[in-house]
Amino acid sequence: MFNRSGYVREAALKAVNQLPDTPFFLAALVRRLNDWVEPVRRAAEESAKRELPRLSTRTVVGTAPFLLERMAHWGRWSSPPAIVLDTLARPDCVHELVVQFEKTAEMPARVLRSALRFGLLDNHLLSMFRAAKRPEFRAVALKAMLDGVVTWVTHYERQWVDKRYGRTRRVPILARRAIPRPAPVDVLIRQGAADQSPLVRRTAARGLVQHAASLSNIKRLMTLFDSDKSPSVRWCIEYLAQRQ
Repeated sequence: MFNRSGYVREAALKAVNQLPDTPFFLAALVRRLNDWVEPVRRAAEESAKRELPRLSTRTVVGTAPFLLERMAHWGRWSSPPAIVLDTLARPDCVHELVVQFEKTAEMPARVLRSALRFGLLDNHLLSMFRAAKRPEFRAVALKAMLDGVVTWVTHYERQWVDKRYGRTRRVPILARRAIPRPAPVDVLIRQGAADQSPLVRRTAARGLVQHAASLSNIKRLMTLFDSDKSPSVRWCIEYLAQRQ
């Protein structure tokens, strides 16, 4: 599967009749789905359809952080194949993945953002926000719920700044996906304001600024941040007070 020759990689994938139930081989097979040789990709698709449904929860969840961190940047597909996303979205795998996100202290936040991009955790955001050990994860979950949408950079384009001097700038192009909001905005802001981490409280304060026009109890919500020790949180509330 790792041979330099595409003919050998294709033959190896066709010969697979029982993929070892380990994270390494699952990651290797998914990587071949993005191979630079089209016949190898087709052979990998047939192998994935045979092998992925029978892999254990332990293997899928063990491979998920590696895949989620990288799949969005593999460039020969517009999105990962359905068989891969369906495997990651198995209820048993999602349950264990949520537990991993709640308990881990090492996994980078970009893995969680990628999981949100692919729609794996929409129904678990509130529980993750309440139970996640890492403040970054709580902040990411809270922001997604307050926004009601997940955004990500698809690519970058050059935008003219001054055509006379040939000056341009690199501009990110965003894609977005709507997600259900599991609780009212004011409830989410209250819970975020009570968090121990200034990162989460700042996310809640920014959400208050964002939704100020649609909230009837804005003054009462602003008082939740009156004695906050974080300068960035106080700045958000001071900015909002000037707009009222």
